[in-house]
Amino acid sequence: MYKFMKAAAAAAVLASAGNTFAATFVPELGIGKASGKDVNLSGETSRDTWVYTAAFGVVSDIGLGARIITIADGDPFRGFFATDRSFDNFVGVQGTGALPLGEKLKLTGGLGIGRTKLDTGNTSTVSSQTITDGLLSVGLQWQPAQHFAMELRVQHLTTSSVTSTTLQFQVPF
Repeated sequence: MYKFMKAAAAAAVLASAGNTFAATFVPELGIGKASGKDVNLSGETSRDTWVYTAAFGVVSDIGLGARIITIADGDPFRGFFATDRSFDNFVGVQGTGALPLGEKLKLTGGLGIGRTKLDTGNTSTVSSQTITDGLLSVGLQWQPAQHFAMELRVQHLTTSSVTSTTLQFQVPF
């Protein structure tokens, strides 16, 4: 009888833990502006560019999660005839957290790591370099419906010193 009670107690603990850590999958797309020392060096007149982001993550009910994320330069004319390398894309993973500020509003943050590709973009003599980059992010998320959210997010790549501000569209399910 004692072994049965012990097994039942262990099952109850695991079942409640499973309910506590239920996961939500979150695909997202975003658009924004990026700037930094390694951005858009073709004319040396501008240090900013359009960026697109895509991510797929999982978030627990307690607000902790993880995502695979990519940030890509959206300027189709970036780097033409450039000799210096500039930001092309970032691909990495990120641990995330969220702090509720209200019923539909959350403060979000993340810490991650990945690879950033820098290249000249010059189609005749492409010169690329890939570096390891840290990713820091902070955002304000508004979720007006169960399966739709928007987030204004600022992300900073630590090694390449590229900072982006994006509007993310998310579809939690």
